[in-house]
Amino acid sequence: MEGEGMKRRKIIISILLSCVVVAIALRSTARVDGGFATSAIIKYHYMDSDIEIAVTDEADLAALKSLLSGFPRRDSPSCGFSADISITLTDGNNELVFCPACDGDPVIRIGEGDRYMEISDEARSDLDVVVGKYGMTFPCL
Repeated sequence: MEGEGMKRRKIIISILLSCVVVAIALRSTARVDGGFATSAIIKYHYMDSDIEIAVTDEADLAALKSLLSGFPRRDSPSCGFSADISITLTDGNNELVFCPACDGDPVIRIGEGDRYMEISDEARSDLDVVVGKYGMTFPCL
């Protein structure tokens, strides 16, 4: 027979494990929000292009920030993504890097991992227009 102390330990361990599972689940589905950013850097190192430029237009910055408002999912799409073709939103202390799909699909990768967000076709077109002003073009496979 189990003593009262052993039952209590099992309950505490079960609660702690449940908390860990919930924390991991929340971390992997945490909402992405670029609203904190005060600036953006476009990086486009592809073929003959070697671009790393700050976004200076406030409307362009607002358009880039608006893309990142949602919940990413864990996935591994075959669109092609590269840290050399990326946009970094920052406020000087924090940064959020995202990579548009190199094939032009309406998907962005958040950071270096396996978190992806689908965006609308219209949002993808808007993204292409904004980053095109700074020299980034798609597809770039």
